[in-house]
Amino acid sequence: MELLHLVYRSQVTRFFEPNHLQEILNVARTKNPKINVTGFLIFREGHFIQLLEGAEADVQMIYDKVAKDKRHRNVKLIGKTKSSERFMSDWSMAFLETPDVNETAQDIIDLLELGGNGSEAKLKSTIAAVLSRFSKGTRKFE
Repeated sequence: MELLHLVYRSQVTRFFEPNHLQEILNVARTKNPKINVTGFLIFREGHFIQLLEGAEADVQMIYDKVAKDKRHRNVKLIGKTKSSERFMSDWSMAFLETPDVNETAQDIIDLLELGGNGSEAKLKSTIAAVLSRFSKGTRKFE
């Protein structure tokens, strides 16, 4: 099955409350397995980076909902690519909230620099590097 991998960024709005973060995760972790969508969410200082992967229609539906959600602003597609391989097969929605500005910040910068203009190979390579660091214990997902 061909999968769509989509990465976007957004910022919280004045409508975003601290409890919304847990609510977003709970909804994703409940609904995503039902439609076979996996991914990760990184949150830092009011900014989100998210990877969604699954059937194109399902991933696009989630992205469209986020783009219309009043808790998000400056929603920007960083990149998307298709593949038969999942990066996050064990996670309906892995999560990282990080105060650390070292490697995680660099990972986020790498993703943001793609800005929707990166090649599919660069997107895959960057996502793989982020996940590799996390899986090696540099960062832990909850």
